[in-house]
Amino acid sequence: MNVFDLTAIEKELQEAVRATGASGTVYTSRPNAVPGTMDDFIVAKVSGQVTDRGAIGSCVCSVSLFAKDLQGGFKNGTRLSLMQRRLTEGLALSTGSLMFSDTPRIVADAPDGYGYTARIINIDTTIKTTNLKTE
Repeated sequence: MNVFDLTAIEKELQEAVRATGASGTVYTSRPNAVPGTMDDFIVAKVSGQVTDRGAIGSCVCSVSLFAKDLQGGFKNGTRLSLMQRRLTEGLALSTGSLMFSDTPRIVADAPDGYGYTARIINIDTTIKTTNLKTE
């Protein structure tokens, strides 16, 4: 039986997402508060279970793009679309231990109640190794 370290998977995902340039700030969970000057950020995490498939594993990586709402509380669709394009065009299909599907699924745009709207994108992911360990 393989033991997949969720923290190590999310750390590698976070680095892969950061490398796309979609946002300068990438978290693994939604912070309670962000600086008022922050126009955007990303939350990249494993959504649901990590499945052991013998020699490999699989999971769904969820990437939520957060853009500060425009005046009046309207979503900033232009910024979300730019972030989405940078993410999907820039995300490597493979990192050291993860292999991402080339067909990400855009789930929805949803306000977070804190002045940002999130565009949620799910990516089927194969875990190529059990060597992922948190140090």
